[in-house]
Amino acid sequence: MRRAILAAVPLLLATLGVGTATAASTPQTWHVSHLAAHAQGESSTDDWNTTITGSVTSTSAEGCYYLLVVSDIPGTKPTRYTKTYSAKQCGTGTTPVSMKVISGYFGPSYRLCKDTDDNCGTNYFGQDVIPAQARSGISAVANSGNHFLALRDGGVIAWGDNDYGESTVPAEAQSGVTAISAGSTHSLALRNGKVLAWGDNSRGQTAVPAEAQSGVTAIAAGYSYNMALKGGKVLVWGDNSWGQDKVPAEAQSGVTAIAAAGGVALAVKDGKVLGWGSNNNGERTIPAAAQSGVSTVATSGFHSLALKDGKVLAWGGSKNSGEAIVPAAAQSGVSSIAASDRCSYAIKGSQLLFWGDSDRKLCQLPAEATTGVTAIAPDQTRSLILKGDQVFAWGFYAGY
Repeated sequence: MRRAILAAVPLLLATLGVGTATAASTPQTWHVSHLAAHAQGESSTDDWNTTITGSVTSTSAEGCYYLLVVSDIPGTKPTRYTKTYSAKQCGTGTTPVSMKVISGYFGPSYRLCKDTDDNCGTNYFGQDVIPAQARSGISAVANSGNHFLALRDGGVIAWGDNDYGESTVPAEAQSGVTAISAGSTHSLALRNGKVLAWGDNSRGQTAVPAEAQSGVTAIAAGYSYNMALKGGKVLVWGDNSWGQDKVPAEAQSGVTAIAAAGGVALAVKDGKVLGWGSNNNGERTIPAAAQSGVSTVATSGFHSLALKDGKVLAWGGSKNSGEAIVPAAAQSGVSSIAASDRCSYAIKGSQLLFWGDSDRKLCQLPAEATTGVTAIAPDQTRSLILKGDQVFAWGFYAGY
């Protein structure tokens, strides 16, 4: 990704909130949650000091939970940060929160932590400040690693990095949307067969061609290019650094599924996987097993996956990370697949299976993320899941 990761640390599977420092502000509410705990309360800021009150509540008999508040120190260059911890709630019950913290330019940010976490992360660009409207009623999620999208009642919700307007949802995408996808610094939505795009247009990725403004049935965003499926024909626009907009003749009719990431494009036609674009890690070197019977595909841009009669097929990637070595559990009964750099995922029943680089904790899901999952949107630095209609996130972050 274009953001440098300064220090990789795991973040507790959590729904996070953030407060904004103001001079002599009126009280603001805050709320952060975990599958087994939540914290909520109010904050008020006077000059550069913020008073935080509220409570931490746990519904689990195991472990201890506490509130971590991180804030920047005014006037420091490079910016320095302070961490303030609340009292712990161990086992089921509620513990009051009463804290005073320095509140600099960015304002305090709130995290709910478990005492077994190595680190509670930093949420540096607000990627995991999951807004209140995205905490329930969600039917789909998308993830670039720097910004997130969610679909609720046909309207797109966006949060995280917004340097290029990728998280500023246009009015047209606030109703009637049926699909979403996130590129590195741009966003896509599908509404009544029309592709909507916003954010970075430096490679023409948000300049939707006329042909993609009606009759489209599926969309997929790569790093800085897009794919769309219209009447079985694959359309591609945006960056062409790897030849990804040179759609082969075979992919111009009869295609039923598409996938994009990095600089590679994949499609499924008559059960056969087609690939073009980048191939630096063998991500489009299609194995014989994926030449028939495939229903859907996924790619991280480094390695690729296909689903064939409930069995996951994998190819490309690193020789040492294991993301293309499919475990026995993922060789039957799988209903959906997803891929991120050096990590592979599959949903089997209500269970989320994962495999890949054992040194990357992003590939090692928190226990709470392994069951009851209905969708996953992973990336090389952070991931989103849907459990029912609720969104949760975890991953690696730049360290304070």
